[in-house]
Amino acid sequence: FISWEFGKKPRSPLVDVNWESPHLVSVIVMKDPIDRRLSGDGGINRMFGKEEERTEEQWEAFAKYDGSINFMLTRLTPDRCGTEGENTTEECLETGKELLRRFTYILDVKCLDEGLEALAGELGFSLPYLNKDSGKTQVSARERIGDDELYEFILRRNQRDFELYEWSKGLSLVNCSALEDENSDSAGNGGGHEFVDENGTDDDIFTSFNETHDFDDEFSAEDYSVYNNETGSKETPDLVGEKSSQDIILVTNNNTDNNRFNNHEDVRLLQIENYKKGNALLLNIHITHHAGTTFCAAMKHVGNTPEHACNNGDDWPDSVTQHRPWEYNETDRNAIELRKVYHFISWEFGKKPRSPLVDVNWESPHLVSVIVMKDPIDRRLSGDGGINRMFGKEEERTEEQWEAFAKYDGSINF
Repeated sequence: FISWEFGKKPRSPLVDVNWESPHLVSVIVMKDPIDRRLSGDGGINRMFGKEEERTEEQWEAFAKYDGSINFMLTRLTPDRCGTEGENTTEECLETGKELLRRFTYILDVKCLDEGLEALAGELGFSLPYLNKDSGKTQVSARERIGDDELYEFILRRNQRDFELYEWSKGLSLVNCSALEDENSDSAGNGGGHEFVDENGTDDDIFTSFNETHDFDDEFSAEDYSVYNNETGSKETPDLVGEKSSQDIILVTNNNTDNNRFNNHEDVRLLQIENYKKGNALLLNIHITHHAGTTFCAAMKHVGNTPEHACNNGDDWPDSVTQHRPWEYNETDRNAIELRKVYHFISWEFGKKPRSPLVDVNWESPHLVSVIVMKDPIDRRLSGDGGINRMFGKEEERTEEQWEAFAKYDGSINF
């Protein structure tokens, strides 16, 4: 193990390193950019005073200090972009993402001890000691700064760094948000909704009944009950009550094919009706280079979406994990909660999903799912900064580079 520390910008671009070398395992630890600003050191304290003794004038000077603007992007990108603050381009952000995709592992300092444990398990060694308090900030950055206007000013100037950090959580070896949800569930027995069958067990996702409900008669939400752990009683979630000429057939998951409805078209109709009435979430399964950015931009004109490439945002509900994909039993709950905030979200997969996509409850009546498909060779030719650095720009590629591009294993049956 060795380490490269970059307090200053690298002398040569990090993108020029052969991160794909079979003899190199690379790790980067990511951190909330404002928490990083507040980490401080002797130099910062000499310039602006110690945090606990800082005056209003010193806090203002600290906020306006140019030396730490988009600190991560200015270290990660070849042209050291990011110094433009709030005017930093999305292209700069994408260049940072491209480099992060090339690293073997990404860890999040927010749950660094768990990340190191996972890393040790992956690489086959044990760690004798871990600081269980590492990376866990007890007081929020906003509270530490103590001035909402200054906090928002720092956030705006470092917005691209913040977007990079939020995006990196999806590639982190351990998803800290998911970990917090698990700890909360184990400590408080969940407290949320679980689906039960007529007999009161939690084995079935949908209430047991096989009868056909005609939408000429209003759909009865009482036939679709959920169990609340806190009250110990069945409750009825918000469902579509709109009249329709379509018959909806709901069945139990007892011995059915992979816990699915028998009639796929009926499921689609219920999902679509629920979306129209504000009771279902629209989700794009975004394979990288499958027009996810274009799709996201279009959906932003329709309604509220997560601000960071439609993948996550500041107003993401605390009750919903940011890990992806979801497990079967959490799909319905997460979709319901997110629909209260967004009409559309996206899951981008540049790397293979950490858990199988088949485990998601795609038949949830509160989820409308979309995937954009693309000719695989056109997708290969979409290219990005990483591909161009490996094989040259398409219009300048030599015969040898084209041959190496064709033989590259990283995109086989992507």
